[in-house]
Amino acid sequence: MFNFYLLLMKKYLFLFIIIAFGAYTLGVDAQESKCVENYAFKTFKAKNESVNIDDVVIEWDFADNEGVSLIIEIQTIDDCWNELEGKNRFALERHDLDVVKSSKGSLKIEHLGINAKCFKWRAVITRNSCEEHTSWQFETF
Repeated sequence: MFNFYLLLMKKYLFLFIIIAFGAYTLGVDAQESKCVENYAFKTFKAKNESVNIDDVVIEWDFADNEGVSLIIEIQTIDDCWNELEGKNRFALERHDLDVVKSSKGSLKIEHLGINAKCFKWRAVITRNSCEEHTSWQFETF
């Protein structure tokens, strides 16, 4: 009976070691798979002189922009009260932006330009064959 418990304990110990090692290696891979580090995005409202609705400006700053390409994806939303979970209004817009010439830049989103009261956006950052997506951010006019 004692041998049975000893054998059972060895199996559980072996299983625990395998699971712990697998979780550790998955965590290491996730950290090493980051394409670009040291970048920041900021959004703010900018006064639009021609209409009474402020524009939304998305700014970016890459500390190391060598070999980086940036795409800002904008998805307009029908039901703004649901924010990120809202129903998509039109097709996804993709803005290819040049970050190689300058590590800092901005994209101005105008209310009349996208014909929506709100939208969500995210960045697609690519370096070599590595592609990374930021989380979706919600903005309203």
